[in-house]
Amino acid sequence: MADVYTINVEGQRVPQDPETTEKIEQIIKFWTFTRQLRYNFEVQCQEAALLIWPEWANTFFYGYDQWPGQKKTMQQVDSSGMLANERFAAIVDSNVTPMTSMWSRQRAKDVSLRKKRRVKQYFDKLNAALWDARYATYANFQGQSNQNYRATGAFGSMYMFVDALDSRYTQGVTGLRYRSVPWGEVYLIQNHQGLVDGYFRAFRRSARQIWQEWPDTFPEVLKAPLEQGSQQLFWILQYVCPRADGSAVPWRMDAKGMLWASYYISIEGHVLLDEGGYHSWPLPVGRYTQAPDEVYGRGPAFQVLPTLKTLNAEETIFLTQGHRASSPIYLTYDDTINFKSHPGAWNPGGLNKDGKRLIDILPTGDIQITQEMKTEHRNIIKDAFLVNLFQLAWENPNAQQMSARQVVEFINDRGMLMAPTLGRLHSEYLGPMIHRELSVLAYSDIGKPPDRRVLPEIPPELKEAGAEYETEWTSPLMRAMRASKTAGYMRLAEQLGQLSQQTGDPSVTDIITLGIRRAAPAMACNEDVDTDWLATDEELDAKVKERAQQAEREARAKELPAEAAIMKAKAISDKAGAGQNTGGTLSGTPEGGMPQIPGNPPGQPGQPSMVPGQPGLPGQPPRGP
Repeated sequence: MADVYTINVEGQRVPQDPETTEKIEQIIKFWTFTRQLRYNFEVQCQEAALLIWPEWANTFFYGYDQWPGQKKTMQQVDSSGMLANERFAAIVDSNVTPMTSMWSRQRAKDVSLRKKRRVKQYFDKLNAALWDARYATYANFQGQSNQNYRATGAFGSMYMFVDALDSRYTQGVTGLRYRSVPWGEVYLIQNHQGLVDGYFRAFRRSARQIWQEWPDTFPEVLKAPLEQGSQQLFWILQYVCPRADGSAVPWRMDAKGMLWASYYISIEGHVLLDEGGYHSWPLPVGRYTQAPDEVYGRGPAFQVLPTLKTLNAEETIFLTQGHRASSPIYLTYDDTINFKSHPGAWNPGGLNKDGKRLIDILPTGDIQITQEMKTEHRNIIKDAFLVNLFQLAWENPNAQQMSARQVVEFINDRGMLMAPTLGRLHSEYLGPMIHRELSVLAYSDIGKPPDRRVLPEIPPELKEAGAEYETEWTSPLMRAMRASKTAGYMRLAEQLGQLSQQTGDPSVTDIITLGIRRAAPAMACNEDVDTDWLATDEELDAKVKERAQQAEREARAKELPAEAAIMKAKAISDKAGAGQNTGGTLSGTPEGGMPQIPGNPPGQPGQPSMVPGQPGLPGQPPRGP
């Protein structure tokens, strides 16, 4: 084996260790075998790219060479697949990782710890810090995420590289950085449990870029291109794998203390550029569906690839027929010369002496049949990319007549149809990504004072429990899947309300009305309503008390007129019994007069007398003079 030399930053020529050279040869041999397993996927990706994402064409095969800005749309005649894929990316983004709502929350794995105030406050701060870091200006998560979802629709797999932001190029700003890795760069390695635990990544750099990134191990064979300022691109291979036999040493801060080893190799010269590693899995992988004995995913474009190709051919035929209709093929007599087809042209000799045409048009066929076929195939493509599944409730012709319960059931049905395909993104893609994000932020906080750390301090009780956490998914997709409970509750309320009207028994609905205070918060959670927007238990209790007091005041106000009349009559009766009733304000009788006695005709206010022992008292005979 020939000696391998590198050039360090001082320009010195340094021989590569023979053991390192042997390791490099073993890695390249392993990579060569892995490339062979991916070939059939590369062919299908190329076909899909030419039809729905032409910019990515010719980027799936190792060793490709192309000029930037090269035109690649020559084979794309119909754009239905491209538009369906863009809408598919929007559907996945808005239902799995929408920027407008927090689609995941971390919480303590121990249920008993979730009730502790300090633990709850810790996770509230942790979720807010993670959300801010993910959607920071330099992080670029939103743009890279949309790129990944389009790759999933077109090629079936997506890769998101998550790393710490290089503060040298961001004016000292630190945080996270996301990069959607092109499908053609990645060769996956799967372990015995079906998890991706290693990968090769083949990419290209110029000699100048290689010198900038690895000045101490620059390959000697690239010295000439560097000195000439050549812009030729050379292949670099990265190999990431678990540290052999769990040999990572936890207390070491260098590559030997990392769970995953990483090797950067220059294919030119077989030079080891760098040996490093990662504390956590750096490349979350998403796969739409997966076939037996296959590592890579298959996406919607793979499922309808024959339909995409058929539609493209139909569009070609349709355009050809349209072209022939507007610029037809002419049939002429043998001796017809100087035929002109432009508007207003004169063609002498086009008719014979009997007026029969000597020039005619070749029939073009029935275009309507082709149009019907295209419409049918476009609907198949839309179904594969979930476009028809996401017709909103207001697009339904009966939307205005839909009740609240019907709308909830509509959302629930949509969630059930999506779950088998998009649900795996939570466990396979987003779960490892969140773990990687927290790991990067935790290691970036090492050595910083508490007031400059990104992540909050772990409370003692959580630390004693091993700081174990789990992810609660709160995306619109998961809420749609949980909408069945809300739909069932509203369906029951609607049925009991109808039953109460039919029977006239209001107690039928007590099971709903008395439990609404417990049901409403759960329904709000399913609808992703912020907890801070809801009333607290103390506020609800105060409102119930206030409402009871208001009802008591209203009932009291209704009773006051009757009580006043009774008190007034009693006062009059008491005064009359004591012989003190001389009229006035209390009795409502002018001074010196007598009040009207109930039962007497008007105009006889003083008869009979109500004074005991006086004439006219009921039950006593009249007195004499």
